[in-house]
Amino acid sequence: MKQKKHSGSVSKKEADEIAQQTFEDFAQRRRRLKEAEGERVNIEVLQAIASKEKKGH
Repeated sequence: MKQKKHSGSVSKKEADEIAQQTFEDFAQRRRRLKEAEGERVNIEVLQAIASKEKKGH
């Protein structure tokens, strides 16, 4: 007996595709966040170096 699809239900293939896309979206956001954090740290380091140089000269 074949089961009827209820409205709102998705096939396994569709669910897998949605899950894969969700994971890829999350991974992309995570990469952007890590890049932004790295940029912030680099700016802080450069500001500290510049501050030390001003005090030294």
